[in-house]
Amino acid sequence: MRKRRGQRGPKKTTISLQLQKALDELETTPELSFESLEEELEPQQPTSDMAARSDTKEKEMKSWEETVRANILKEISKDLQQQFAKMNSTIQNNFSTMEGNLSMKIDKSCGEVKELYVALKQQFKDLESNTAKEMESMRREYNNKHDILLKQLTDTERLMEEMEGEMEQMSQEITGLKKQHDTNWELTNKLNEKCQDLEARSRRQNLRIIGVKEGAEHGFQMRDFITNLLKDVFKLPEKPKIDVAHRVGRFQKHVSASPRQIIVKFLDISTLENLLKKIPYGENLTFADNIVRFYRDNPQEILAKRREFKRASNILYGHSEVRYDVIYPAKMLILFNGKQRSFTDPDSACKYAQEILNKIQGGTE
Repeated sequence: MRKRRGQRGPKKTTISLQLQKALDELETTPELSFESLEEELEPQQPTSDMAARSDTKEKEMKSWEETVRANILKEISKDLQQQFAKMNSTIQNNFSTMEGNLSMKIDKSCGEVKELYVALKQQFKDLESNTAKEMESMRREYNNKHDILLKQLTDTERLMEEMEGEMEQMSQEITGLKKQHDTNWELTNKLNEKCQDLEARSRRQNLRIIGVKEGAEHGFQMRDFITNLLKDVFKLPEKPKIDVAHRVGRFQKHVSASPRQIIVKFLDISTLENLLKKIPYGENLTFADNIVRFYRDNPQEILAKRREFKRASNILYGHSEVRYDVIYPAKMLILFNGKQRSFTDPDSACKYAQEILNKIQGGTE
């Protein structure tokens, strides 16, 4: 077999060399040559002397072999003792060296550990000192803030107590003001109603005319123009007596603009009432081929309330079976099948008007 690279063969020790030397001597000794003994014994007949000599030689050979073996064993033992002593010395030297190196490493490691311990201890002391300083600073800051917050809380509680007292006082004042407001509101409503009534009374003799074209009064004074208009429209025997007449609002230059309304004030309210009675129900009055309408001159608040009945009026418009009107100040009267009902609520009037329309349509079908 080829030896591996770097592998050496077994070393021949001193014991193996001595053993090989002894075997070589046995083979080369003439007395102990087995070949010579066989040659001598072959031509001769065995005798008792030769047998005795053979036994003696065998004993001597055995004795010599034992002596050689003993010497070899002594040499081997001596060599082993020397090798053991040498190995022991080497082991002790190696152990001493390793012990010294290990001791040096242990001492070095102990020194490093000691230095690390000292450094860590110093760092711990510094950290403890810094932590104590920071804790002390935080404690002082907390105490300062706590004192400030406590003071603020005390001030807030005192302020809340003062505010509670003020709120209690304000609540009483608000209650009084609310009562006074309710009283004033009732008084204001009453005054408003009185003002509306006074305004309506001041307009009782007024008539509002809608639909007269702009410029129709050209060449006449408005008063004379209106007296002629009323005489022609209502077929009066003579001109009615009026106090004043004028248009309301600014003049609009646009051709498509609606003509301004005309307000007429009569000298006598009875004349106005007679004219209003002459207005035919469900028919249109015309002047100069234009439809004109005549209404009482009511305040804006009353007009707004009266306009809320416009939906009911639109439902009933054009049906001769039912008659309706909105009287002063804002009340709708509906006459159907000989029964008259009055409404101050526009929704109720609209609902009743729809019921009448359904009955009329059902009867027609």
